Amino acid sequence: MPNVFDTAFGAILGNPSFGRDAVYRINGVGDGAGIRVVPVPQDDEDNLGGAFGDAGRATFGRGRSFRARLADFPGNGPKTGDTIEVDGRLWVVRRSTERWPLSSIWQIECSPAS
Repeated sequence: MPNVFDTAFGAILGNPSFGRDAVYRINGVGDGAGIRVVPVPQDDEDNLGGAFGDAGRATFGRGRSFRARLADFPGNGPKTGDTIEVDGRLWVVRRSTERWPLSSIWQIECSPAS
């Protein structure tokens, strides 16, 4: 039985104002699997590159985080080097995902593919 967090997040994923269709590819190859994600709002101060000013942006690029349900991913969930394509833009998973306490919601930190 899903908990209240998972139920609420399911409603957010289904809302076209928040949830986005995405394609997840293990190791960035293959046809991928369709998933839904919620982009995390960010500005330069909230991402790794912005924390270090222009030098950080040059080194790390402008990152982006997404939230998704672990159950929507094939295999054991996203890993470093996998890719997520959202709104026609390709992102590479750069960091191990973090699970929100008491739920199956994961935050995935990504870098632009190029």
